[in-house]
Amino acid sequence: MTVSEAVRRLGSFGVDQIEKASGPLDAVQGAEVLGQALVDSELSPVFGLLGDANMYPIIHAMELGASFYPTTHEAGAVSMAAGYALTTGKVGHATVTRGPGLANTLTALTTAVRDRAPIVVLAGGAHTYDPHGLQSIDQDTLVAPTGAVSLTVASPAELAASVAWAAKTAAARRIPVVLSVPTDFLEAEAVPQVVELGAVEEELSLQAPTPDDDQLARAIDLLRGAERPVILAGLGFIAGGASLADVETIAQATGSLLATTLPASGLFASDDFPGSAFSVGYSGGYAVATVRRLLADCDVVLALGASFNDYTTDRGKLFANATVVQVDSASSAFGKFRQADLEIHADVAEVVPKLAALAAAGTPETGYRTDEVRDVLVAARWAADMPDRSDETGIDPRTALRAVDARVGRDRHIVLDNGHFATFPAQTLRVFGTSQLIPAFGFGSIGLGLGTATGVAVGHPESTTVVVVGDGGVMISLPELETVGRLQIPMVIVVINDAAYGAEVHMLRKHGRDIEVAQFPPTDFTALAGQFGISSIRVDKPSDLDALPSSLDGLDAPLLIDVHVTMEVVADKFQ
Repeated sequence: MTVSEAVRRLGSFGVDQIEKASGPLDAVQGAEVLGQALVDSELSPVFGLLGDANMYPIIHAMELGASFYPTTHEAGAVSMAAGYALTTGKVGHATVTRGPGLANTLTALTTAVRDRAPIVVLAGGAHTYDPHGLQSIDQDTLVAPTGAVSLTVASPAELAASVAWAAKTAAARRIPVVLSVPTDFLEAEAVPQVVELGAVEEELSLQAPTPDDDQLARAIDLLRGAERPVILAGLGFIAGGASLADVETIAQATGSLLATTLPASGLFASDDFPGSAFSVGYSGGYAVATVRRLLADCDVVLALGASFNDYTTDRGKLFANATVVQVDSASSAFGKFRQADLEIHADVAEVVPKLAALAAAGTPETGYRTDEVRDVLVAARWAADMPDRSDETGIDPRTALRAVDARVGRDRHIVLDNGHFATFPAQTLRVFGTSQLIPAFGFGSIGLGLGTATGVAVGHPESTTVVVVGDGGVMISLPELETVGRLQIPMVIVVINDAAYGAEVHMLRKHGRDIEVAQFPPTDFTALAGQFGISSIRVDKPSDLDALPSSLDGLDAPLLIDVHVTMEVVADKFQ
């Protein structure tokens, strides 16, 4: 059977949609070992684009029950695997062919690294006997700048062990692992596989140091002595499984407001969480102005598994004058973005209950938990204090997004592409729990949200997935739009359409420069969606929102909402 024949026989969702391969596949015993190893490591579903260097192990894995989602571009495959991993708690799996196939993933791969997505990327590799072939490149060197872990399998006898190692490493370190397999290993006769991972498991399970009692006491003293203390929780807090009740004990005793990083949004949002009234939501430039003012005035911040990157600090504007207490299990977290005044290198889940016990032993402080602060938070939550500013040129994006929000139930996942528009969904689309807001922002690229949302939707068929993307981002991710349409993945795609790269337009306008260089002719995404088999609705003004279904839950196919917006509503961070 030829490569093209095998590709044509591949179905969308599983082995039941392909004919069992015959001929050359029967002799590709190394590929069979690899396919079995993928199934044994539970690396399914698989998102990928196939070539001759990766197709046979994937076909064999499908024969063993793995699900395969064929993508139109390699970057989309990696973003899909990342979205799946970030919201399911499982290791995601993408596969691409060698050389240019892997090279096409680099932006998405870098984003996945910075978003701490545990994924395995199975990549074909050059033949060992032809290192200078047309598609040959040093793939370990190619991957290195992304920050992903890269391993090239050294021997056909190590195929199974390499897959198991990659899956365990990705899960334990929450990092993408690229596994390159030389093509001739797939064609080799099967040899006994040695899978001994005891030393690897021991290395990956190394614990952070025990927290120092004097440091813990100092941390509580700093919070108690503060007038405007804040507790900031990030993905490290969630991954460690620390107790929310213990955090609220600390916050109540010290008068601290609660905040999260953007990826940890929803952590304190539950209605039955006692401290929700004093939760500001997420910290950063995408937060509403009221929240940014409160965090800018903070005088002591306790960071639990959270970093102080530009997103979290609004490029240094938030917590600028605060004393920083940072708790993290990874020594590499300290000093990466900002030097902490007190560094506690320990497991967050071990530190939090000890801090709670110390805090509960003292007299409660009012701190930042005043009636006045609570009232301003209620007034500003989810941009409730921002009026509609639609005009004759287009709808206010916040008005359109509020209409979407009202039509989606609490079981939801919100995926944000990057760009000027991203502030609006971040401020108006509610989340009710962790992992419900997924910003595809890690590398600052646009165009990765649609792929990420596809992986989220596959991982959560019971939930409503909403992705918000700019028109420029859709142009860049047209391959992913085709994939969504072809596979009929149920999701809501909201396109914020301003016929421009909005961030650049507003920056140029701010400095009195010509904006035409950042604009392009209006695009009718409803017509484009139709070409891909996606239903769509166009929105130009508030009354057009009446055409939306009364509920966006329970869709059995994708729906695109093309929202033509006014350029006069400018995101806070661009004003």
